[in-house]
Amino acid sequence: MDKQEEIAPLKNETGKTTEGKNIFSPREYNRPTEFPTQVSFNLSIVIFEILCPMIDKAIYDKLTSYCAYQERCAEDVRQKLQKLKEDKINFTDYITRLKAENFLNDERFVKYFVAGHEKKKWGKTKMKMALLRKRIDASLIKIYLDDMDEDSYDEQIRVIAEKKWNSIKGKSLRDKKTKLLRYLLSKGYEMNKALDAMKQL
Repeated sequence: MDKQEEIAPLKNETGKTTEGKNIFSPREYNRPTEFPTQVSFNLSIVIFEILCPMIDKAIYDKLTSYCAYQERCAEDVRQKLQKLKEDKINFTDYITRLKAENFLNDERFVKYFVAGHEKKKWGKTKMKMALLRKRIDASLIKIYLDDMDEDSYDEQIRVIAEKKWNSIKGKSLRDKKTKLLRYLLSKGYEMNKALDAMKQL
């Protein structure tokens, strides 16, 4: 009897073979994170379609594209749904499904928000207020702000303070210091951090 033709094991994105396993690539949904297997994913879709019949597929597809473009939070999606003229009573259903399918993740959102705005030289106070306006849990915000490298943060404030000090014009030294302090606070730096940076000038 002829031998059955061997089927080469599939490979996942890391190049490892996955014999006997379902492979579901997150790239199909433009997400850089892990997704459930194809079977469980399809099952979740069926369940949501049963439990949330008011979800409009066309609108949901727009939301998945919106979330795939860059990291979003639930508040971003609410605002997007308002622009799409969707009934507010259905907002929770859309957001719940997006979270279940990993298009929305608050922890991931905060992580990238903090990293991105640190590069923009935002202070912690400004970041915290922006995230609170997006209805992000305060305890989650604290975790990622506390995780920032303190030495790098202090050096960033010092460099900004020095650069601004050299460009400030004031009637007196006191006037210049007042203007510099106001500037550092407007960038979102904490009062104690701003004062410490000024002492080094």
